[in-house]
Amino acid sequence: RASRPQLSAESQDEIVVVGSKIHEAYIKGYTGELGITFGPQRNVTRGEIAAIIARLLHLQSTVTGQQFYSDVPASHWTSPYVEAVHRLGIMTGFADGTFRPDDPATRADVAVAMIRARGIDPVVFLPTAPFFDIYGHWAIREIETAYVLGIIEGLPDGTFHPDAPIVR
Repeated sequence: RASRPQLSAESQDEIVVVGSKIHEAYIKGYTGELGITFGPQRNVTRGEIAAIIARLLHLQSTVTGQQFYSDVPASHWTSPYVEAVHRLGIMTGFADGTFRPDDPATRADVAVAMIRARGIDPVVFLPTAPFFDIYGHWAIREIETAYVLGIIEGLPDGTFHPDAPIVR
């Protein structure tokens, strides 16, 4: 019987080395009374999605400190990430001038961000939408594009639940 290889993990800031592979830390845990936890059943917030995308795409150089939304001051931990994804049009705020960084991100929010982050122009491919619950939804084109490209899947009952929150 073959022995299991020994793995070692080292962490320095944003880079984690596991064995011989280098991984970037684009999703981080929460600091609380129990130390750092991952919070596997927590909703992912809009601000966290902005942070994940900005880290993955290395958007730090786009940040100047400009505030675009009334609810994301420089003191909010998501400020540089929200600014970065806003500048590139990956994520946008609401008509009232807010971004709502602490609100749960929806399945539609994430589908739109994934399409925009990849620079894909959304188009309507199918004569009928792949999910009956996205008709008339603001993100129908991005959801349909992400589905056709295999980026997202729906639920077994033929729905997508575009306004449902994303869970870690």
